Amino acid sequence: MPVLSKENIKRAYHYMKRNGVVNTYYAAKEEIMEGRKAPYEPYVLSEDERERQRKWAAANDSIKFSIVVPAYNTPKYFLKELLNSVLGQTYSNLQLIIADASQDNIVKKELDYCLKSFPAEMHVERVRYMPLTKNEGISDNTNEGILEAEGDYIGLLDHDDLLTEDALYEMARAIYAGKYEDETGSSDKLFSRTNIVHGRPKMVYSDEDKCNENGTVFTEPHYKLDFNPDYILSNNYVCHFTVVEAELLKSLLLRKEFDGAQDFDLVLRVWLADDRPIVHIPKVLYHWRCHSSSTAGNPQSKEYAYEAGRRAVQSAVDAMGWNAEAVGIRHLGYYRLDYKSDPFDFREKLGAIGGRVLKRSKSGKIIGGAMDINGAGYYFGMPAAYTGYMHRAVLSQQVEALDLRCLRLRKELWPLFREVTGIRYKETHATCRPDSTASVHQWDRIFDYRTLPKDCDIPCLSYDLSEAIIAAGYTLLYQPEWETVWKK
Repeated sequence: MPVLSKENIKRAYHYMKRNGVVNTYYAAKEEIMEGRKAPYEPYVLSEDERERQRKWAAANDSIKFSIVVPAYNTPKYFLKELLNSVLGQTYSNLQLIIADASQDNIVKKELDYCLKSFPAEMHVERVRYMPLTKNEGISDNTNEGILEAEGDYIGLLDHDDLLTEDALYEMARAIYAGKYEDETGSSDKLFSRTNIVHGRPKMVYSDEDKCNENGTVFTEPHYKLDFNPDYILSNNYVCHFTVVEAELLKSLLLRKEFDGAQDFDLVLRVWLADDRPIVHIPKVLYHWRCHSSSTAGNPQSKEYAYEAGRRAVQSAVDAMGWNAEAVGIRHLGYYRLDYKSDPFDFREKLGAIGGRVLKRSKSGKIIGGAMDINGAGYYFGMPAAYTGYMHRAVLSQQVEALDLRCLRLRKELWPLFREVTGIRYKETHATCRPDSTASVHQWDRIFDYRTLPKDCDIPCLSYDLSEAIIAAGYTLLYQPEWETVWKK
């Protein structure tokens, strides 16, 4: 999309009304830099790959998928493309349920017309049309279809969106394996040490992108994280395409009071339902269509959904017994937790909280904070005013390592700190980002890095400490509202 397009100017105007000129300037600058990257092209299966997937599916088809689509006055063009995207799957053991709340027979007529025109190999008998007596809203309409689903796993598809033709093939492979593996059988490069899971998953989700109204141009691929409990409390990054084990989904259903964010509320409740694994497939399997009335194309079109999302997070937090308030941040659909008491008091498995480290001044770049299993920084080198890909740099998340220069440790682990670093753990007051609305509490304290020896290897100590904390059975939380300036 051109930088000075009508849509972008409109978005910038709404953003500036909410967040002011300075934040808008940096957001626009970051988006321009992002737009200079190579254009995105979606992956297209070759005929050989297509045939190979079909052969695998024919030999491994014991899992049945039900795809539930809530329809309402669906345009003919959207309906035909949706049917093609589902019935054309390389994995064929599926059922498509169209729960139609339209007030006339237009969808039924168009559906019959499309199905009659399809060749026999499309197996149109897999389509079930469900006329609903009245329009009860997105959640209740979808629940009607969910309750009638026959599959082992159920996926939800909006009536104007599309699946890639290998979507169910990839889902089936992940379910059979209990994890995701690439075609060579390797999963090492795809999963962190904390996210390799085994056993039949309760939920599987994939990456996604967006397409234009005609379904001909694809943009904005969303390459997602493996399931991250703290990150899911900041935004519904799981979103599309997701399948959930049928019995569990039928026991939960969508909740009408969260219409607009009903899928986010569902993901949170699936997560909290039991300890079965959640698997991420790092491939784009879903095309989210952008047009004037969709949330994808016009975020302001459903601002009520973002309040529903905040309430969904609050409901999950309350269910876990956390003393925290879900608060919206300046980016629509993104949230943070304002803890009302020390999180170490009620998060028993939380070992450390860490923020970001800036170079010399608050206008400098990020030089420390969250790190991966190899000690490489997640957001190192990024200007402090930027928010990163999908705003991840300013969102809380569980991580594999934290920089000890901006870190708070639970008291039980203070002896471990001394054992690893060779010095006594001592705290000082934490400070928050200037653009953050986060409250500052008496428990917002961090390690006083001024007590470190001048010649110590900070990255090595940080990583060794993080490893020891995780080995002791605790998790690490990156809370980017905290920051410290490294002046050495």
